[in-house]
Amino acid sequence: MREMVMLKGLRQGLGSLLRGRRRVAPDASVAEARVDALVRTADGARDGGRSAEAAALYAEALAAAPERVDLRVQMANMLKDSGRLLEAEEAYGEALRVRPKEADIHLQLGHVHKTLGRRERALESYRMALRLDPGSDAARHELLELGRAELQGDRLEAGAVDRALERIAALTHRMELLSREVEEVRRALPNLWMAAAFPVSLYGAYRERFDVPPAPATAGGVALGVIVEASDADPRALYAFLESLRSQTLTEWTCVVVCNGAGVREIAERAAASDGRVQWMEAGTGDRPPLPEVLREAGIVLTLGQGLALHRRALEWFGYAGAATPGRAFICDEERRAGPDGPLVGAELRQCPDLEMLLQADVAGHAVAFRSGELEGARLPLAELRVRRLLQLAEDEAVGHLPLPLVQSFEPAAPSPDASRYATCVAEYLRDRHGNGPSAPRLTGHEPGPPAILWPAPSSPSAICVVVPTRDNAADAASFLSTLSRSAEEPERVEALVIDNGTSEEASLVELDRLRERPGVRVERFDEPFNWSRLNNRAARLTQAPILVFANDDMTMLSRGWDVILDRLLHREDVGAVGPKLFYPDATIQHAGVIFGWRGGNIHDGLHAPGDDPGPMMRWNLQRRVVAVDGAFLATRRQVFLEQGGFDEEELPVSSSDVDYCLRLRSSGLSILYAPAIRLVHHESKSRGSDHADPARGARYLHEHSVLQRRWGRFASWDPTVNPIWYDGGRPFQMIRPSSEEALLDYVARSGSGGAWRVEPSAAAS
Repeated sequence: MREMVMLKGLRQGLGSLLRGRRRVAPDASVAEARVDALVRTADGARDGGRSAEAAALYAEALAAAPERVDLRVQMANMLKDSGRLLEAEEAYGEALRVRPKEADIHLQLGHVHKTLGRRERALESYRMALRLDPGSDAARHELLELGRAELQGDRLEAGAVDRALERIAALTHRMELLSREVEEVRRALPNLWMAAAFPVSLYGAYRERFDVPPAPATAGGVALGVIVEASDADPRALYAFLESLRSQTLTEWTCVVVCNGAGVREIAERAAASDGRVQWMEAGTGDRPPLPEVLREAGIVLTLGQGLALHRRALEWFGYAGAATPGRAFICDEERRAGPDGPLVGAELRQCPDLEMLLQADVAGHAVAFRSGELEGARLPLAELRVRRLLQLAEDEAVGHLPLPLVQSFEPAAPSPDASRYATCVAEYLRDRHGNGPSAPRLTGHEPGPPAILWPAPSSPSAICVVVPTRDNAADAASFLSTLSRSAEEPERVEALVIDNGTSEEASLVELDRLRERPGVRVERFDEPFNWSRLNNRAARLTQAPILVFANDDMTMLSRGWDVILDRLLHREDVGAVGPKLFYPDATIQHAGVIFGWRGGNIHDGLHAPGDDPGPMMRWNLQRRVVAVDGAFLATRRQVFLEQGGFDEEELPVSSSDVDYCLRLRSSGLSILYAPAIRLVHHESKSRGSDHADPARGARYLHEHSVLQRRWGRFASWDPTVNPIWYDGGRPFQMIRPSSEEALLDYVARSGSGGAWRVEPSAAAS
């Protein structure tokens, strides 16, 4: 009976509850249904690439359900992807106030900071994401991209370096031979490659596991001769050299030791007495003795500075290069050791020789092999002989590069030659090549930095037209033009041609009217869909200035006298285009030229490196040849531009026409110069947004890159400035890994062919 009463009461209570629910449920269910419908529609817009529409729909859903952090994050994602970065930052911040330990929100906020050029804040967000989720490959990858290569060192030191690395490296090499489809897989699975890569700071650990491979056998051998400078050598270093010479895998060689002083002479005498392949000679003092007769019988003569030792495969590889390529001289990479018996402390990882760099610094090192015919009539001292001959052959693009550590230097090493002697050799080369008149280039000094070459200016200053397309960003364009005028040495020769590509914002329209009143500024309106190539082509036809500069509107010029520098460089008949050193607002490097073949595409050299970092072999501080420069600030002669047909406005309207133009210039025999003496701050893509944030823009970039590949074939991915040891998994020049045999031999063949910088259109493009 009691149970019946309890059951009846339960039924009555439940009925009351259900009746109450029926009174309130309709309103709640309608609201929930509305939110669900908005979210489904927003998801569809997001998946369809309509980021702005999706952001508005998520915002509407969030207004109806403000407690839902997931909707706030989705809204922030879409704001980010549609280029509304400051709004996205605010939305992520609100989400983190509710969920401060959500790793993905920190990751997404890091993307916003990275896009805005806030490197330190991006690093902070990515570090927090990785701290909250140590398994986050995305956060680790972004940190590596921004230069945190020590993460790879932490991984290696934590135990990833073991015998499995050799197997991973072998697999890595095989992957290089696969098709473009597998390249996409590699991008999606970066950890396999990262495990085989070492931060360059751990070079010693890398070399403990990976040695120089044997050189391929060649049909005909080349006789090898070696001549080494030992006059002021540390006796321990000379002993180390002689030991390395006797350990060579190629045993047929002749060596001459150039020495003076009783200590080193006695060492050389004993070596000659015990080994018939070794001879010695006095260095002499006032006279300049010729090379020993015995070296004339060699096909290749390796000239060495003092304090060097050879890898046991060094002569084997120099012999291979001499037999397999037509190069007339060869350089190699150089390891540094802390004394003859000390550990490896680093390496000089070189590139294909570039005369432009060699005129400023001794970046070729102290080991250069020459075909014996190139040394005909040569005289000592050896160091100066090596520099003079190298400069002459580099001008002919006849110097190959073996991207292997075939020599070791010992620290501290005596300079050979020192900066003063090197500068003297450069000055003599310039005098012999260009004469000594007022129109000849001359060396302007080398203290405290590298030598500077002052190239002759035209008889009268050339007018310069700076073309600046803009849309709804006139204030930034006006600020940029002001910095150009203030920094120019002769501002009266600089004219600005502002191309208004459909500005609609009232404030920008007012600013454009003010610009029209400025002296030397002309504003033209081209109200049409954005086509960077077409805008600049049209502008080039509106001016008669001999020099054109195509520039973005979101820049700040830092260099005094930039106009004179450009005029002198473009007065050289061998130069087709010039690009500057660009910085982000946080003073990190944004552009030091363009690199080809990095992760299957192109990337800015020096990207995100500290502004004062000189880079490998001082590449970010030296004026040098590059494969291309970015259109954010690209200078060229107007006549050359028109002869080349301008930019390709049909197939390459936005993101790759600058690279294509540089390739066309190179195919005509002209050089592309990176000129770090011209420096600007660049607020990248500020006016039109970033390509990666818009799926349509991303697709356009991929399409335009495929056009480059079709048009230029292998030349669109071959970069003579990149040693194949560098790993392209992060930002440039942070990590290394073993080269595959195919990549190594292909590089040696191209660098030794005498045409490492030559470019030809692909047969598929004709």
